[in-house]
Amino acid sequence: MTDGGTGAETGIVVNAIGREKVEQLVYRTLTSTLGSSSGFEDFRFGLQTTALGFIENEEHGFTYEDCGAVLNAMAAVGIGE
Repeated sequence: MTDGGTGAETGIVVNAIGREKVEQLVYRTLTSTLGSSSGFEDFRFGLQTTALGFIENEEHGFTYEDCGAVLNAMAAVGIGE
């Protein structure tokens, strides 16, 4: 997600969104979306929800393309489609 690439097992291409955006996204997701019983699918949904919130609130320069890259990154490692 940070640097982009292609999933070795899945062949899904992930566009890079950069370290700063990933840091903001993961931190906000971990601190405001997930609970102690959350799993990987919850993490994926939380990342998507947080990214969309960033877009709506014009935070951290997030775009819909960034949100797509996040979902592709999760799918590239076998979490979601």
